[in-house]
Amino acid sequence: MQGTAKRAPCDRSDRDRPSSRLTWRRARIDAAFGATAIGLHESVALPRPLPLAQVLERDASLAGWSERARFEARLTGVLRAHLPRAVGPHVRVAGTDANCLELAAGAGAIAATLRQRAPDLLAALRREGLDFTEIRVRVQVRGIADKTVKQPPNQRDASAAGPIFDLAGRLPEGPLRRSLSRWARRARGR
Repeated sequence: MQGTAKRAPCDRSDRDRPSSRLTWRRARIDAAFGATAIGLHESVALPRPLPLAQVLERDASLAGWSERARFEARLTGVLRAHLPRAVGPHVRVAGTDANCLELAAGAGAIAATLRQRAPDLLAALRREGLDFTEIRVRVQVRGIADKTVKQPPNQRDASAAGPIFDLAGRLPEGPLRRSLSRWARRARGR
């Protein structure tokens, strides 16, 4: 063959070569940098990663955020218990001030229902030991998670239907053979 160069024979014998590629690479690194220069193949004891909950509790700024999120989740559960089943999943607590509870609704109709039920919700929260004097409602529509992918139509060309067209030639005379023959003529453009 022209244009292909022959490989030069390896200057090492096979008996000098380490048994695996990894040990061969380690041997090359050791030869270049010294066996303990960077310690690439020495095992290093890494500290165990902490669970996210512990990280959130240890940091002061994150602990406040975590506590607020837990409080809002509990408050959302209390509110959902006092709302109709169809409305509850679309409501969440968006924030709390000293005396004001801010709710986020998933749609305008849900927000209208919450505004109408605000006095009843305030009374129910007072019975639970939570003293709010005002409820603010805002609409916060979440986007569609996934767009549905439209499947292309399953169209076959004449080359993919070859075995069916061959079957049409072997079938006895009848409506199936006529139908397959007609389809073969149309698919081949005759």
